[in-house]
Amino acid sequence: MKLISNIAGVLLGLIFNVVALNYFFHFFQMPAPPAGSPAAMFLGAMIPTGYFAFVKVLEIIGGILVAIPRTRLLGLLMVGPIIVNFLCFHIFVTKGAGLFGLPLLVALLSLFLLWLNRATFSFLLPHKVSGPGGRQRSRYAHPDNKVVETLVPGVRPP
Repeated sequence: MKLISNIAGVLLGLIFNVVALNYFFHFFQMPAPPAGSPAAMFLGAMIPTGYFAFVKVLEIIGGILVAIPRTRLLGLLMVGPIIVNFLCFHIFVTKGAGLFGLPLLVALLSLFLLWLNRATFSFLLPHKVSGPGGRQRSRYAHPDNKVVETLVPGVRPP
């Protein structure tokens, strides 16, 4: 499974880097959206302001981090919001056009990598349990397999 996760990570990193570097160096032509369409207006706001270039730099950094196994999780955290934006752009702005190509592949690869590392991210989601005396406690799974319990604020024992 480690080989498959490394292949998925390198592929995801390669996709991000090729597409992002294409923005700066124009390796291949990207089709322009039709003039006056919502996609053209969206990109018309993003590109002149420099926001699109900033996102592309984040894609390059995130793609490099995803490709390296040791930094893969940090890379997934960086490109996660960008992937959600890709999907939302194709679902809401283009009404599903172009969704079943590269955006879906990127989303599936990232979900696969997140699924393989779900135990590492589990500490971000608290679990409420009843403690001694009926007091509710919030239990956080720590990445080192330690369990950290805290009292839930505002909850009184019955």
